[in-house]
Amino acid sequence: MPTDLQLAINGTGELRARLLNSSFNNALLFVAFGEDVRHEGLKRLSGDPHYDDVFTHTSMDPMYYAMKRLVDRKCTACFHQFMVDLMFVIDVSSILPQETFSGSLRVINSILERLKVVTSLGQNKTQFGAVYFSNEPHLLMQLNETYDFDSCASRIMGIEQDCTSFRNSSTNVARALEFTRTHLLSPEHGARNSSRKLLIHMYTGFDANITESVKVTQSLTRDDITIFSIGVGDKYKDEDVLSTASSAFHAYFAEYTKMDQSWRLTDTELNFISKIYSILCTERVNA
Repeated sequence: MPTDLQLAINGTGELRARLLNSSFNNALLFVAFGEDVRHEGLKRLSGDPHYDDVFTHTSMDPMYYAMKRLVDRKCTACFHQFMVDLMFVIDVSSILPQETFSGSLRVINSILERLKVVTSLGQNKTQFGAVYFSNEPHLLMQLNETYDFDSCASRIMGIEQDCTSFRNSSTNVARALEFTRTHLLSPEHGARNSSRKLLIHMYTGFDANITESVKVTQSLTRDDITIFSIGVGDKYKDEDVLSTASSAFHAYFAEYTKMDQSWRLTDTELNFISKIYSILCTERVNA
């Protein structure tokens, strides 16, 4: 809602001209905040016939757009680590609503489908493993157990919710993260010393001790294990998802879609995960 739209348009045109003169690779993006947004103004400020440079603040689209255009081309400190050990950590406690549990599995399956396009599994490439937990953690799949995407997905999607042993229990996230650390760092469990270590866990909000989970997250991050935390369901606090991830870049929030009646990540979030899962930057903390 600029006071003088024409003045804003003139200023934007001047800024765009200066950018073009100063750098070959540049981008001017417009991000709309609040509900009182003048759509006509954004269209006239845009420099794209399809308005692909106009975004809302409610998604990660502008961040991914900038990263996709700039990281590989301009950041000399960035490189791809193609040898990755990745463990999924899945909450199966009976306290979870069935919708949240099944949604967690679908989110993981969507991540696998996206990674399938950008990476390969193998002894010198990416390895997947999985841990499931309620009160106690259990190993579902060791890192070097299979190098087949469909087999990995089938094993994970076949997990059943714990409905008998720990009825109405809370979920011990801290214990599950510590258990997973062992499998990510131990060669006897299939881990490789020179690989990048990633952990992706579904955070549901039924954590037995969030304070302890945060401590373990910080400890794992110091051990060069990058933790992605994905909030699933409607019982978690946003700040808990953020504090159980290695950084804000590694925290995501699944959305409920009425059409599918399930929790899901947006395409941009999946693109973001597939982009940063293998990329390292020597000049960023927790990159």
